[in-house]
Amino acid sequence: MTKKSLIKLKNKYRVQIYFVCIIVLAFYLRVFTIDWDSSYYFHPDERAIVMFAIPLHFPENLMELFSAKSPLNPHFFAYGNFPLYLLRLSAEAASLINPVYKIYGGIHIIGRLISAFADTGTVIFIFLIGSILFSKRSGLFGALLYSLSVLPIQLAHFYAVDPLLTFFITGFVYMLLEFISKPTIRISMFAGSFLGLALATKVSAAIMMPAIFLAAIISYRLQKMRINTLILFTIIIIGVVNIIIFILF
Repeated sequence: MTKKSLIKLKNKYRVQIYFVCIIVLAFYLRVFTIDWDSSYYFHPDERAIVMFAIPLHFPENLMELFSAKSPLNPHFFAYGNFPLYLLRLSAEAASLINPVYKIYGGIHIIGRLISAFADTGTVIFIFLIGSILFSKRSGLFGALLYSLSVLPIQLAHFYAVDPLLTFFITGFVYMLLEFISKPTIRISMFAGSFLGLALATKVSAAIMMPAIFLAAIISYRLQKMRINTLILFTIIIIGVVNIIIFILF
């Protein structure tokens, strides 16, 4: 391959190359010295989530599942239950590699990896949102700024709800933008799932619910098949309700 063809190939995939570099940089900054506190749990929220997630396990029968003493009841409701279930299931899977990953003193590493992946996912959604609203160059710039921002990097070094909540809300906003231009069942289900998981992570995500109505109104005015938009809008609501019921109850 000649130098000229290499330059042409680089120009053709310039955005993709920059995007991959930003993603790699973002993830590296979020996992760098991931066990920085040597398992002392200096963050009280992370410590509480870990302590209430470790005892969780599947019930032996349906009667136990629906009882007040269900082993899936974390008895901790400062946040939604989803982060606790996600940590417990992920830790159980990671324990196949090393049993220490599902006990106190090791499970936080799995949680922090989840935070790192979630916040890196937020970088991806920021790029996609910027590309839709402005241009791919703007999307790259926004993704780069967020990937280097101090607060997200700091929060990704704990397993608290902030990185997960930001990821789900950012994904929800992106899906609504896609819904406005192209209302489909698939996009509707994704939008409903993202908002439902955000609510199951922290109830303050409810502030985003009016955005569903706004997106439906805009899509209703733009699309020729208006009845189709209304049907899909209903699917979003159903998706949100189903996810909330499934996760919380």
